[in-house]
Amino acid sequence: MQKVTSSTYGKTLARRDIPGKNGVIHMQIRLIQFGENRILTVESVVARKKQQVTKDEELYVDTAESEHIEMYLKAIWYIRERGEEVKVSSIAKLLNVTQPSVVQMLRKLNISQFVRYSKGSVEMTTEGEHIGKKMMRNTRLLEVLMKDALKIEVDEEMICGIEHHMKDMFTDALCTLLKHPRKCPHGHEIPRGKCCS
Repeated sequence: MQKVTSSTYGKTLARRDIPGKNGVIHMQIRLIQFGENRILTVESVVARKKQQVTKDEELYVDTAESEHIEMYLKAIWYIRERGEEVKVSSIAKLLNVTQPSVVQMLRKLNISQFVRYSKGSVEMTTEGEHIGKKMMRNTRLLEVLMKDALKIEVDEEMICGIEHHMKDMFTDALCTLLKHPRKCPHGHEIPRGKCCS
């Protein structure tokens, strides 16, 4: 096992590189932390054609698990914003996943205290609400950036790839650059940040 290192969402507890046919498989166990809540994840990434990366270039790969957590919290926040009851079926439909997958994730989120989940009832905790709102703010600011500043078509897939990696400092700087927009191109309110006061 290699030395423990820090990462964006938490600490890597163990790491091992395993040579394989198609490249090197990087395995790591990482502790993801949102506030006081922690989730243990096991990640594996296959690094292909590593020789094409130059000495001064670094390839950044983040955990998919933390992004899944954020997507679920964003979806729950969005359903609540629309004034609808949060149900397993509504989350599944919005995220285009199966209902058993939703139940499995809601149990994880319940254990991590991001939501309070019992059969038929889903409520966000303060920490879960904070993350969901933050993700929605990131999404809507990126939509405004694409449509109004860059004058390109809003690309939701690209936004989804970026929104998980935005730190608060970047989000506030983007909001300030865009002159604190109040609505996204779809007409939805953009949650306010510290920079908006």
